[in-house]
Amino acid sequence: MYKDIFDHLGKDDIIQEYYMMAIHDINCGMSLEALRKVLKHYEELQMFLPCAGIKKAIQETERISSMVQSNFYDVVEMTNMIKGFITEESDFNINKTNREQDDHEIND
Repeated sequence: MYKDIFDHLGKDDIIQEYYMMAIHDINCGMSLEALRKVLKHYEELQMFLPCAGIKKAIQETERISSMVQSNFYDVVEMTNMIKGFITEESDFNINKTNREQDDHEIND
């Protein structure tokens, strides 16, 4: 069991070790679905300290992913607003330039 490997560590340290290993796995490309299967395996073995660390990593990753996705949509919306403003501004400047050219032609 994990006690043999982490015998010298306290409960919080064991949770932190499994959390860090799960984060490492995620960073190396492991899907959250695969990590949930690992979590289920540890639950079946009643190894609850590793479960706590793995679950924490899953929850934090989901929370961060949600924030990033939400911020991404905010950025896209803001970009579209800016593009719209720039397009309107440029249309205004083009029309203004055309009007000024027309005024010069009339006065000449």
